[in-house]
Amino acid sequence: EEENNVFKLLFQAVPDSQYTPSPFLPGPPEQLLQTGQFNTDVDVLTGTNRDEGLLYFFDVLRNASALDVIREAWDTVGPLNLFDIANPEEITVEDVEKSHQLLDYYVGGVENIDMVHLQGLTDMFTDSSFLFGVFKTVNYLVEQGVGVHQYMLTHRGEFSFTQLFGIPDTVSIVEDPWTDYDGYSVDPT
Repeated sequence: EEENNVFKLLFQAVPDSQYTPSPFLPGPPEQLLQTGQFNTDVDVLTGTNRDEGLLYFFDVLRNASALDVIREAWDTVGPLNLFDIANPEEITVEDVEKSHQLLDYYVGGVENIDMVHLQGLTDMFTDSSFLFGVFKTVNYLVEQGVGVHQYMLTHRGEFSFTQLFGIPDTVSIVEDPWTDYDGYSVDPT
């Protein structure tokens, strides 16, 4: 059981129309975005932090042997985390195959779940858990005529969220001392 939760993170919005007479989120977010059931008169600023997928590897940064558990349990922890599957019993053969395709693309296979390939692993989880959602959201917003301004924060500061987890130095796999901010805007007109 513990191996299935090696780096399990679930971030899900909770529609609240059944709990309050004036809901903040009256339906599933994707459905609301698809149908334009939100204020479309306001431009949106959205983005991510570089290497955000590193969040999945805090245990690894404290103890590299945690990668052994991930490697050995990939057919479970891969699909659970890449595809936001909450229950291991819901993993299909197709989910396992797709998780291996992604792993092959980013690091070359299960045998490369190691510290040498930590950047590729981080990229894979950044893309699947953070960038993919932003990409989909931006597309829905643009379809509804909303102006979108997107950024990726790349600044490496003195303090880091990782310090809360016992990782003493700020961690960023990619060093980019020249750029603190990368951004672009999408004009739907």
